[in-house]
Amino acid sequence: MTDRHPPPRFSDINPFPPAAVAQVSHIGAETVTIATTAIRQGVAELDDYLGSPGTGRVLAIVGNYGTGKSHLAVYLRHIARERAGDTVQQLFVNAPYGNFVSLYRAFAKELDGRRELVMARVREFYAEVVADSMGGSDLHAEIASSLRAGRADPVAVVEALGLPESGLIEQVQERLRDITENKAFGTALTLLLRHGFEDAVWEWLVGNGPAENLRERGIADPTTLSERSALDAMSVLAVLFRGSRFRFMVVIDELDHLLSASSRPQGEVQIALKQLLEGFLSAGAFLVLAGLPDFLDSLHRDVRARITRQVTMAPLTAQDTVSYIRARQQRELGTDRLFPFSEGVVSYIVDISGGSPRDVIRLCYQLYGRAAEQDSAVTDAMVRAVAREVFYGPNAEATHRDIKRTLTAHGLAHPTRNYVDGVPVDYWIPIGSRGGAITVLVRDAVLDESQLSTLITYVSQLRRSPNQEVLVVIGGYLSPEYSDRLRAVLQRDPIIYEQRGFAADFDAALTGVERKLDRLDADDPAAALLARLERLGQQQSNTLDIVLDLAGRVESLATSSDQRIAELSRQFETATLLIGGPSDPGGAPATPGGQLPERVAAVFDDALTTLSLDTRLSTLFRRMFDDSADAASARRLVTATLQQQRAHTATGVVTLLRLLTESFRRAVSDWYATAATDERGQLLTRHRQRFEAIIRIFDTFRGSLYVYEANWLADQLAGGEDDRPGPLDDSIRAGRIRQGQDELGGLSERVRTEVLSDFGGGLD
Repeated sequence: MTDRHPPPRFSDINPFPPAAVAQVSHIGAETVTIATTAIRQGVAELDDYLGSPGTGRVLAIVGNYGTGKSHLAVYLRHIARERAGDTVQQLFVNAPYGNFVSLYRAFAKELDGRRELVMARVREFYAEVVADSMGGSDLHAEIASSLRAGRADPVAVVEALGLPESGLIEQVQERLRDITENKAFGTALTLLLRHGFEDAVWEWLVGNGPAENLRERGIADPTTLSERSALDAMSVLAVLFRGSRFRFMVVIDELDHLLSASSRPQGEVQIALKQLLEGFLSAGAFLVLAGLPDFLDSLHRDVRARITRQVTMAPLTAQDTVSYIRARQQRELGTDRLFPFSEGVVSYIVDISGGSPRDVIRLCYQLYGRAAEQDSAVTDAMVRAVAREVFYGPNAEATHRDIKRTLTAHGLAHPTRNYVDGVPVDYWIPIGSRGGAITVLVRDAVLDESQLSTLITYVSQLRRSPNQEVLVVIGGYLSPEYSDRLRAVLQRDPIIYEQRGFAADFDAALTGVERKLDRLDADDPAAALLARLERLGQQQSNTLDIVLDLAGRVESLATSSDQRIAELSRQFETATLLIGGPSDPGGAPATPGGQLPERVAAVFDDALTTLSLDTRLSTLFRRMFDDSADAASARRLVTATLQQQRAHTATGVVTLLRLLTESFRRAVSDWYATAATDERGQLLTRHRQRFEAIIRIFDTFRGSLYVYEANWLADQLAGGEDDRPGPLDDSIRAGRIRQGQDELGGLSERVRTEVLSDFGGGLD
């Protein structure tokens, strides 16, 4: 958009992304990053590192969900690349669920994709040894200088001059052993200089057992023998780059998957963690650790002392959000403006979202679309309506599902009872023989005073009844002020819905009030015992129901999925014939026959690859019947998975996500068949509008699916009953979904970016 063609009051383009997703490869100069205090602190630490050669840094980025931890981590990578280029080599690792063996495998897999870094470093050592062997000879002075400067290939020099290769490689091995302080690594890395060993060495480096040709040279154990050995291996690989021609930057995101208050490492693992941080510091590397705040609390004090700086992500302020809105509209629409928002509305958005960047961005996207539909400015009432319908709506089903699962696991009955003492309640759970009961009130976000007053009135009325405990679950945002006022009446904290932590929080609260009510039967041991036996019996009955239901669903899925997919495919082909049409007569077809450009097709291919879990599960089922060691591993893994109620739900979610993504791809392909441009190569307005409609439809229905269930299933299939490497385990890990929620959450934006780049992002 140019100054000669100013944007209309409302643009056809929604300037805000539908989801705030930090994509490793998509944050750059074109991405809007507001200079918050945390951003400035992180960049300052990186600048200090870049200006201090030889000095390492360990930066911890902590914050709650959606506060921008990953965005800052990825943004620092972009800044390092922008300011230092290839002099700083980078790796980005998403910490998987599991333990530090899992982390090392993820780290080594990323390094495996950058083999040239390790090979270049080993050749540097070789070059130094070869140069040293030439002594002070004037004849070879120029060659020695070229070797030390990296301009000459040591392998070629040794061959051309007929130097004793075996003796020189032995010297390299000794140097590597001294530097890494690890005999096995010194031997393995040196073997990279010999022909025919590269694949075997890398198989060992990524965590598999040593091949026979490595065992013959004294390498007996895998790097993943234990958590301690895995952390030691990471430290060795960091130290390897000490003194090299480039500096090493490693980002480990979502470290709370491994470190938290509930999974606090002990003993040797804490020692290894300290040595890992010391290894990165001594190597002059820049290590970024990002995660929820409690990951730092799980570290011993002497481990935390190795962290050179901590950055805490804070909520966005109203001014931050105003700057963001203006910057997005400047970038997308070519005009620096706040409309259709106002400063008062922005303050309200920040209040009801808690300043969470992820939530603020989602609200801005939805509110801009709603304002454009109504051709009016955004109002407080519109914010409340959008927050209820779109922002918090999807939480309702998930909240009730998790509550019911927890009650089922406790063996607690929850008969339907719409009113208790005249108050509408969601769950009423009788406890014991003395009339005790737990009532649960579930509400969406409490956004205004009237909602809070009504809730406080209900809680007060319920608490008048003797032997009745009240739990309040809030499915969305609750301001600190409202939370304090509700706590004063409730006499306990309300439980706020969080996808990753809600089930555990509700379980803990339920256990607490359950034990409190059990004490009512303390003077009647027989009644107390009978109540407990009834609950245990109910738990067993619930478990049996779950297993039988899961078995039936899995069998049904296995026998009918092919027919359903074939039928859907036929329906898609019919739909294509019905909606297809000639290209616009007023312009040139964008792409012949609706064929997707290679870049767009690659984005869809990546997404669909991450959604192949059900295919892998089918493979796992088939392997159970093989006559091999893999069959036993498959049976153990299937048993562990099927014993959990989430398995059938997660499998269904993956299937639906894949079908939705395939339909999205077909819709974009069909759009290409009719999309037309003007004489300047810009999309005609009606075709741009149609494309944006396709994007909105996909985002709407993707938001209705619980993508995090795909993550859960991926984690179940990524490991078995132990962490011993094996062919089955490796084949499953190789195709594991990494952060499927974020990947699919940003799919439409990546498709939009790639498609519109073909047309210069312009309109007629």
